[in-house]
Amino acid sequence: EGDKYVADGKADAITYARAYIINPDLHSRLFNGAALNEQYDYTTFYNSPEDQPGLGYTSYPAAQA
Repeated sequence: EGDKYVADGKADAITYARAYIINPDLHSRLFNGAALNEQYDYTTFYNSPEDQPGLGYTSYPAAQA
């Protein structure tokens, strides 16, 4: 879908930053047609809470086969 926006001149580029952060396996999900994680906690995108250093990018679940 992003390719079509660029081809139609509606956008110069399409980014998937949030999708990559909450779907560490985004490339695999898109390739396999798996559902995407849609719920996110923006406060963990670049920093983890002090009392939960492992919370963030790697705590979002991978797609199940």
